[in-house]
Amino acid sequence: MTEQQTSNVKLPPYNLDAEEAVLGSLLIDPESIGIIVAWLVPADFYREKNRWTYESCLEVQRQGQAINQITVAHELARHNQLEAAGGAAYMGHLISATPTSVHIEYYARIVQRLSFMRKLISAANQISAIGYESPPDIGEAINRAEGILSRLRNGVERTRGGFKI
Repeated sequence: MTEQQTSNVKLPPYNLDAEEAVLGSLLIDPESIGIIVAWLVPADFYREKNRWTYESCLEVQRQGQAINQITVAHELARHNQLEAAGGAAYMGHLISATPTSVHIEYYARIVQRLSFMRKLISAANQISAIGYESPPDIGEAINRAEGILSRLRNGVERTRGGFKI
């Protein structure tokens, strides 16, 4: 589900199944974090509770602990996010909904690609706003628009390990 419509309102692209598969993979096989940690960041997750859960996985790993249901739930609880994230039941759901961690890179690429698409939509909105401002200097307007796209492109360059460009 890359684009959903509700009452003619377009929602940004996301894939909750892929997000949950990344998190479930980490809970099933904590070592799989090494495959994605360099290029998948918490902000790539659309659903807030998934972002928190990934942040918790990263923090648990940073502390030198094993990533599992208990350590991640404890980290979420430490930040008063466990219940809002769905509690221990959500951790169990993530594991049961993920058949294998072998495909974590595939799932993570989906999450990252859709995150980029949301950033692209945001950049387009910012550029559109420049047009609506109707600045007197066309060159300045173009420079501002190019700056927005350049920052987006630089973000892709930094995380190229995750993107297939």
